[in-house]
Amino acid sequence: MLQGERLTEFQARYWRKQACVFRNAIDFSAYPIAINDVCQLTLSELVESRMINANHELFLGPFENSRDFDGFVPENHLLLVQCLEQHLDSAESLLRDQFHFIPAWQVDDVMATVGGTGATCGAHFDQYDVFLLQHQGNKRWQLDDGGHIESDLDDNQEVRLLKEFKATQTYDLAPGDVLYLPPGIGHFGICDGLSMTLSIGIRNPTPTELLADLSEFMIEGLAENIPMNNQLYGAGSGLPAAVADELFDEVSRLFSPATLQRWYGCYVTRLREPELLCPDDAREYTNGMSLSASLPSRMSYARVGQMLYFFVNGDAFHLTNDDEGWVVTLCSARELQTGHLASSEGMDCLQSLLCAGAVV
Repeated sequence: MLQGERLTEFQARYWRKQACVFRNAIDFSAYPIAINDVCQLTLSELVESRMINANHELFLGPFENSRDFDGFVPENHLLLVQCLEQHLDSAESLLRDQFHFIPAWQVDDVMATVGGTGATCGAHFDQYDVFLLQHQGNKRWQLDDGGHIESDLDDNQEVRLLKEFKATQTYDLAPGDVLYLPPGIGHFGICDGLSMTLSIGIRNPTPTELLADLSEFMIEGLAENIPMNNQLYGAGSGLPAAVADELFDEVSRLFSPATLQRWYGCYVTRLREPELLCPDDAREYTNGMSLSASLPSRMSYARVGQMLYFFVNGDAFHLTNDDEGWVVTLCSARELQTGHLASSEGMDCLQSLLCAGAVV
């Protein structure tokens, strides 16, 4: 969707700055996603789905009546279904083909919103960047000037609604159009006829979320609770500056760049629903196998000094320089003809991925 000069202009002028619309940006005939198929997903307890009615009441899936789409989404109700890329090949292909300018580990998910004329989830804002792709039907989006924070939300509502919303821009989206919104911009979408919008959210965790997860990761990784080697600072009830220096040294030792890289790789590849994988202890890796990443799998890699880390579904594998080629190929193409590419560590890794259902 974006490449070359168009991508350069987007990064300089719009990214994290202002909304913009791309007309006829995507030919969705190459990515067929039927509304009925999206509704069928809501039968599963492993699919995060919800509906919002005209009174902004929230109903959580699974929804038993979704076997028959006719009448399933009631009038003035909006259906929201998360993580389409983990269930539908077309959604995963859409991400790889059209949003290759965003690293896969940075994409949160592809969410579908389905509704008839007048359906809406109300005026709200997101804490992350989002691309709104009009897949089927039409939708009107009203935007405000942004700058919203959590205190702007109405605490009395089940959904994230703004207490005040004053539209300053309006965009009418037709199939193939894409609207980009940076964090903090209030937006209010209303369906015009039967409509399906695909929302691609970009991960933007808060410092609180990052620190909480990092702390848990570090605590689990500590082999022993060894007391700090505090000095004897002498008499007196005050705290010398040397105390802070010693604490900083200890924390710096624990939080090395390699450790932070390993934690973040695990964090961004972790699955919302690990149960989507289908483990198979009977599978055995052999050189020459053709492998494909299973649809739910999230993968990335990082080189830290002389170490190569391969991150898959929240786990970190420590590999060798000989494995970098096939790791990069599997992460980017999600397919791999193994040949004799892997080291012994790499073969052990692939065996583990086969058994876990991360590759098939």
